[in-house]
Amino acid sequence: MEGKDFCCYEFDEFRLDSRRRALTKNGEKVPLSARNFDLLLFMVENGGRVLEHNELLEKVWAGTFVEQATLIKGVSILRQLLEEKSSAEFIKTIPRRGYSFVSPVRVVREDAEILFLRETESEIIVEEYEETDDSAAPEKAVESASFKELPSAKPNKTNFVRTAILGAVGIVALFAGFFVLKPYFSKAAPPQFSVENTRVTRMTSNGKVLGGTTVSPDGTYLLYPQGENDGTSLWIRQTLTNAVNRITPPVRGSFYGFRIAPDNTYVYYILNHFDEPQKSGFYKIPLFGGEPQRLKETVSTFAVSPDGKRIALVRIGAETVRIFTVNAEGEDERDVLTLPAGSFLWGLSWTPDGTALLCTIRKTVEGRQLFYISEISPENGRETVILPPQEKIIFSAVWMPDKNAMMMTMREANADIRQVWQYFPGSQEWRRVTNDDNSYHAVDVTRDGKTIVSTQLSRLAAIWISDNIAIDRKKPEPKSLLKESDNFRQITAGVSNFDRIGWVSDERLIYSATEDGKETIFSIGSDGANSRQVTLGEDGIWTFPTVSGSGQSICFLSARTGARQVWRIDPEGKNPVKLTDTSSPVTSARILRDNSTVIYTKTFLFKQTPDGQTTQLNDTPTSVFAISPDEKLLAAEMLDKNTGKHNVGLISLEDGKIIKTFNFRPMRQIAFTPDGKNLAFDSQRDVSGVSQIMIQPLSGEEFFPVTSFQTDEIFSFGWSPNGNRLAVIRGKQLNDAVVIKSNSR
Repeated sequence: MEGKDFCCYEFDEFRLDSRRRALTKNGEKVPLSARNFDLLLFMVENGGRVLEHNELLEKVWAGTFVEQATLIKGVSILRQLLEEKSSAEFIKTIPRRGYSFVSPVRVVREDAEILFLRETESEIIVEEYEETDDSAAPEKAVESASFKELPSAKPNKTNFVRTAILGAVGIVALFAGFFVLKPYFSKAAPPQFSVENTRVTRMTSNGKVLGGTTVSPDGTYLLYPQGENDGTSLWIRQTLTNAVNRITPPVRGSFYGFRIAPDNTYVYYILNHFDEPQKSGFYKIPLFGGEPQRLKETVSTFAVSPDGKRIALVRIGAETVRIFTVNAEGEDERDVLTLPAGSFLWGLSWTPDGTALLCTIRKTVEGRQLFYISEISPENGRETVILPPQEKIIFSAVWMPDKNAMMMTMREANADIRQVWQYFPGSQEWRRVTNDDNSYHAVDVTRDGKTIVSTQLSRLAAIWISDNIAIDRKKPEPKSLLKESDNFRQITAGVSNFDRIGWVSDERLIYSATEDGKETIFSIGSDGANSRQVTLGEDGIWTFPTVSGSGQSICFLSARTGARQVWRIDPEGKNPVKLTDTSSPVTSARILRDNSTVIYTKTFLFKQTPDGQTTQLNDTPTSVFAISPDEKLLAAEMLDKNTGKHNVGLISLEDGKIIKTFNFRPMRQIAFTPDGKNLAFDSQRDVSGVSQIMIQPLSGEEFFPVTSFQTDEIFSFGWSPNGNRLAVIRGKQLNDAVVIKSNSR
């Protein structure tokens, strides 16, 4: 298509020049990285055609190992740069398949001589300065500029001499400037981070990082907990050589706070020991392992001062949050501040100069949860608000070295994922650093501000369906179980963040999926065909779709009008009705056969009848629950106040009395089997990370597995209304340490 008189493509107010590799809007250049330019060009050249995910990855990232999240990020960046909106859509998402460039495109031709003059001038500039995803040095990028057509132009000797003289003067000035400004180089401002100029690099690849990742102040070591067959252990990785060392033996417990001392001598950590609670506490251990020393009893979180002399600790009580400091040996305890009742500390770090603590705090005001960030003096507890209370859910803010901006993770408004953001208090500007469908744990920043580290959480899952899963035998033979598990067929691509599967009818299912930063409800045929988007993805987090007892409507949670409430829509996504209006968010819900009675949880279980009357069904904290097919019984996971353990109770829906309790705890879900004779739940039976669906007969007999999967976790499952089919969302939860750097320097 690109003949000698070809110029570019035009769409809406934009012009895309493939030779100059430039994108302009109304004549003004739009900054675009090399890889994203290639992505836009390929989509424009194939406008109107559905471009599958794999095709885009192969064509744009040929020869490079990348995941679909990279493509999603690239498309999202293009949409932002094109300022896409409902009235001007350029890139259309084709659910479960890919994307299509849908804006009308014009091919523009131009006089060849004019084209050549513009190309020569523009091409050198673009290749010299444009951002790139490649690792080549800037000098190599300049060499790649096309000078092959230059001989066709007539050389000008005067211009050549003038250029040579100016070049020599420029070199002298460059060296002079370097030596004059050299003393100030070390005080240069840290690089700026944004979606357009950051690179996310995985430092681990086994997906087994269990918690956050922290970095030594000088950037030479990464510290993270990792899951193993025998438990969890702490690992240290050298960033230059990638050499790794395990510094603690595996333990059945969790590490939920860990830091490297500023001088790289010790590692501090908090251990929650499951089997031996008396060993839980705040420890320090030499950097490469050795004998750990317990400094304090259990605390919630901590932060080490920049000079390593003081450590801020937090202890959360029943109604208070106490902040205090100790020295490097855990002694010389000094109180800082006790937060008032109703407050919770989400993040703690020191300011770069060590004069204050940067605290991310959540407080409850009139039923609303608000988040704010304050600096608190360790000397007198004086609090200075940096970010006023607001509803954005913020985690773990840390200052950049120059205190011009803070880095933090913040939950997306319409998906249960955390992204990295940069906030500038002076201008009150928010700048996104990551933009993908992964989630990021707390962030940490090196002393020079050039590197951010975090743990990236990603889920790769697919929907599988099998017929005729037998559940009426107590001890099935392993061979028959294996045959049944092998009989599952995959009906969706295994590259998505799926959750909450359910059946609308014997031939159609619903589920939720996170895509482009939104959790959206979809429906799909049991053969994997005819996928349809049911909601727009503007309902907040945790939509938890289920099908009503009658099968005539879909029940889901939505925060579109404030606190998360129960809503009802028909299977096509139409006729929305808000069913509850509680003072605080609902956490899960079901609609009964009459299409109006609602059972929901809000710490405890509640029942709301069609006339709006509400009855509390229990007085113990409840998480997941299920309703029997005849709607006479309710099964719920509950906390036993006497033992402190979780179990499952069988409750009468008529009077709320507990009929029976079972000694098991589901991982994510509990359900009645279609015949109402059993409870089904998901469980990991060993340390392999593979989960199975278990059957607990209501008669009280011992539970047993009904699947024998060899790989993957189970995220959700459900039987078809006639009980002949079982749908399962299976996949992998991958958690890896990542380093985020800016390409701007």
